[in-house]
Amino acid sequence: MSIQEELDELRQIVSNDKIGDLTTAQLERYTNALCFSRASDYFSATQFSQVCETIRLLLFKKYIEATDKKNTLLQYLVIAVSIMALVCTIAQVYISISSISVKQVVVQEQKMQKQISAPTSTPILK
Repeated sequence: MSIQEELDELRQIVSNDKIGDLTTAQLERYTNALCFSRASDYFSATQFSQVCETIRLLLFKKYIEATDKKNTLLQYLVIAVSIMALVCTIAQVYISISSISVKQVVVQEQKMQKQISAPTSTPILK
């Protein structure tokens, strides 16, 4: 499709108030056509700048919507990783506390065994 045909088509879309229904690909195509040096000849003086601005804003809106969709997925992934990190931290704390408790019990048992097995010295009376 030639640039002139695209500009004619765009002018028709603008006159029918269908510019808000354009896809991102169509907006990009019309943006390229509006860069043509004689593109302003297809519109009135005020209409050309308004069409350019409207297409720019609609394209910006489409890009933001696409980014929001990606960010929503990314946000869920971050939350999932955070939950996994929290679970791992809780497991590490539990294991650490358990091992400290076991070590203390073992140390106390060793002390008691030493006390039991150690010979008691009784003074010899003469």
